[in-house]
Amino acid sequence: MKKLRLWGGLLALFLSGVLMGAVGTRVIFDRWGMNMLEGPRPPMQRLILKRLDRELNLDEEQERRIEEILRQGHREMIELRRKHEPEIKAVLHRGINAMKSVLSLQQQEKLDAFVERERARRAKRERSLREDRSREREP
Repeated sequence: MKKLRLWGGLLALFLSGVLMGAVGTRVIFDRWGMNMLEGPRPPMQRLILKRLDRELNLDEEQERRIEEILRQGHREMIELRRKHEPEIKAVLHRGINAMKSVLSLQQQEKLDAFVERERARRAKRERSLREDRSREREP
C-alpha cells in the first residue's frame, strides 16, 4: 500500500508539473508571443526577414517575395491557432481542475482568481490588437 501511495504521489507531482508548465507556457505566450504573431507587420516577420537578408544577402525582389511568404505563413499560423483554440482551452481547463484536486480550498480560490486575471489580461490585449488592425484598415 505504501508503494502505491508513493507512486500515486509521484504521478500527481509529475502531472501537476506538466500542467503548470503548460499553463505557464500559455501565459508567457499570450503575454509576449501573440504580440509577435499578430498585428500589421509583426516584429517576428521583420526579425526573420532581417536575419535572412543578412545571412543570404537577398536582393530587393527576393526580399519582397520572401516578405510575402512570411506574411502568408503568419496568416496561416493565426488561423491554426484559432482553429485549435477550443482544444487548447479544454486542455487548460482539465489541467486547472487537476491542479485543484491537490490544492486546499484557499489555494483553489487563489488559482481561480489568477486564472481570471490572466483571462481578463488576454481579452484586453486581444481587444487592443483588433482596434489597431481596424484603424489600419481605415482610409
